[in-house]
Amino acid sequence: MTAMDRYGPVAATVCGGFVAGYSIRESLGWDSFYIESSGDWYGAFVTAQWAGTLAVMSAAIVLAVVHSRRSPVAAALAAALGAVIIALPSVVPIASNQAVTTNAIGAGVLVGMCGHIAAGRRGPSAALAVGLLGSMLFYAAISGLRGPREGRWMATLGPQYVESTVPLLLLLPIAALVVIVASRAPVVRFEAADAVIVVVLAFVYLLVYAYLGNTTSSCSRSSICSSTPISAIRRRRCECGSSPS
Repeated sequence: MTAMDRYGPVAATVCGGFVAGYSIRESLGWDSFYIESSGDWYGAFVTAQWAGTLAVMSAAIVLAVVHSRRSPVAAALAAALGAVIIALPSVVPIASNQAVTTNAIGAGVLVGMCGHIAAGRRGPSAALAVGLLGSMLFYAAISGLRGPREGRWMATLGPQYVESTVPLLLLLPIAALVVIVASRAPVVRFEAADAVIVVVLAFVYLLVYAYLGNTTSSCSRSSICSSTPISAIRRRRCECGSSPS
């Protein structure tokens, strides 16, 4: 067993999870709470709940597609796709309100491929959880270190064009690590019904939270609640015969 096989999955999942979580948190507009409480029709589509739901649905779909192909090339391409979508605002004009959706999709694809790498194993699965939670816990500290940057105003000053939520110099090496490890990851049993259940649960969660609950909850609370279905997928995959490490 090489060093990449031994330590690569843990490194890739913790880094990929951190980038995905940070990307979602950073994409939320500075005036998100104002839009959520304004009653505008697009208010629900710039919230942490919307971003979390899209991320979970994207992760489930990409997992189902990659496992149906059972090809390391498909896994590598999917991991690269997630990073490319996150990097899009740096090469294509994307407004701040649109970036919430694009970043959520890219982050979800990246999380899905980290789930593929984890394959129900305890170490990489725990590393993915640490990366996601760490991005929320240390977001404020990291944002302070990054210094001043363009505002992500959506309504107060009008939608503004934004850059990538994660600097490309940091995103590119992490994306390369996830791509390499994903292409070497074993393919374990994955039921299509799992993906359908997760997508439905995520969508129902969004509807209930947006229309019967409070749409102005914190991003960390929304992300933790939205990640519950993904935990169920990892548990079922483990029970389907993958060996823990």
